Amino acid sequence: MEIDDRAAMAALLATARDVLHRRVRPALDGDAALDAAMIANALALVVRALEQPGTAWSRRGGARTGSVAERVRALRPQVAARLAVTNPTYPNEIADSPP
Repeated sequence: MEIDDRAAMAALLATARDVLHRRVRPALDGDAALDAAMIANALALVVRALEQPGTAWSRRGGARTGSVAERVRALRPQVAARLAVTNPTYPNEIADSPP
């Protein structure tokens, strides 16, 4: 599957979200279940972004070049900016969590 095959990527992520939501999350409890729900919601957001032509992610050509580590470094500020809006306490939650 090519990275530019947005429909295939969206379908794969939607399947992963469905498995996480219907099979994995029910087997978890407490904070682990909440973490799984958050991950499922994040996957749903990515699927919607991939399914919409012309989204900001589709215009970021730089995100598709370089090594995986370089792409992660390039996307980190964008993810941090989105988290600052959607979950402002996230950096504190990560810092306070056990290793």
